[in-house]
Amino acid sequence: MKSQLDFLEGETKKNNGYLVDDKLSGTDILISSPLQMAFERKFAKAEEYFVIAKWLETITSEDLYAVSKEKARALDT
Repeated sequence: MKSQLDFLEGETKKNNGYLVDDKLSGTDILISSPLQMAFERKFAKAEEYFVIAKWLETITSEDLYAVSKEKARALDT
């Protein structure tokens, strides 16, 4: 898990706070839930993965993130 988190930390840093092309993408949306869980379950710590922690704060506050999550919930019914 450490190597995967290290990779995502580097990609997020390289892409100006996102995982792909310096902007919110489907990749960010898809990977956000497992990463939130990793932080909640203490597999990852904000002090070790500062860039990912900041990324989670940023994307979950974006309107597009909320819209995409709501669409996903609607499809799950």
